[in-house]
Amino acid sequence: MILDPLQLVNPNLNCSRTIRLDFFRETDLPEYPLFFIETADHAILDPRQSCSVESALRNSGRNPIILMSSPILKPADSNATCQLLRYGVKFFKYNFVDFVKGTPLENLVYEELERNKDVITHASDMMRQVSVYKYGGMYLDLDFVILRDLTGIRNSVTMTNMAREYESVKNNSEFCDPKGPSEKGHIQNAFVALDKGHQLPWKIMENLVKTYNGDKNRAATGPLLLTHSIEELYHISSKELRGFKNENLTILPTFKFFTTGANRVGTIFNTRKERSSVEWDEFFSCSYAVHFYSYNTKKLKVSRNPKTDTYSYLAPKHCPISYLSQKQF
Repeated sequence: MILDPLQLVNPNLNCSRTIRLDFFRETDLPEYPLFFIETADHAILDPRQSCSVESALRNSGRNPIILMSSPILKPADSNATCQLLRYGVKFFKYNFVDFVKGTPLENLVYEELERNKDVITHASDMMRQVSVYKYGGMYLDLDFVILRDLTGIRNSVTMTNMAREYESVKNNSEFCDPKGPSEKGHIQNAFVALDKGHQLPWKIMENLVKTYNGDKNRAATGPLLLTHSIEELYHISSKELRGFKNENLTILPTFKFFTTGANRVGTIFNTRKERSSVEWDEFFSCSYAVHFYSYNTKKLKVSRNPKTDTYSYLAPKHCPISYLSQKQF
């Protein structure tokens, strides 16, 4: 689905009323869906989350499916959420216990998850593995801006490097170099695209159940678990991750989805140095999407200056409705 002002699906939707969400069913899915999952029990998407979905509608060639932990939507509280509904975006309620049935996670005691201070993050980490295993398709975190068509990507994950930053990439001219010096690190789980029944998410879920006790931090369920599971499943070392490809998995280079590392996102978010549109476009020239690591940036203000702030440069192009939906993006 491509977002177009002339293609409103529900133009007369009354956004002043609260909407009770239907429970998710497999029959609701398009072919090779693009999953976004909200696990914080919020009744809206905030503007940056809406930007992820809107940019996916505009650019990805996939149909987004939004799975919500909240049983209701309150579009009156978010113009961006209201507009997504008018453009036909599908929101569904999920039940965690029902969703994980038929996977290794059904043996997980849900009370342990509820007691965990990291319950929102851990539930999200678990849900993404279940969704791509049981239904196939693609998962993205709600803090991306999608720049390009994603329909050619299947059975893929992506490298990340915590220290990758704008200046070093530019100085080394490695914008699109899969063998550049910053192409090292681990696998990031903010993006994954796998066919239904793929063995990788099953392996991840098996490993998670073996070690999860409800008291651990993100390492119990996140990127490092994914990385170790790949190494174990495909009998490779950490040094062999970069450029790995076989008949059912491709590890994409960092710049495809993670142009900067989590520890260096400040080199593109509200920077002090002005950059031209040519410089921004060069930096993202080989990227399918840009990740903004909301756990590091959610409290940072967007400057609305496209010369110093990546969001201010990308959002008017790729998610203008969300960007203009309220004063503070």
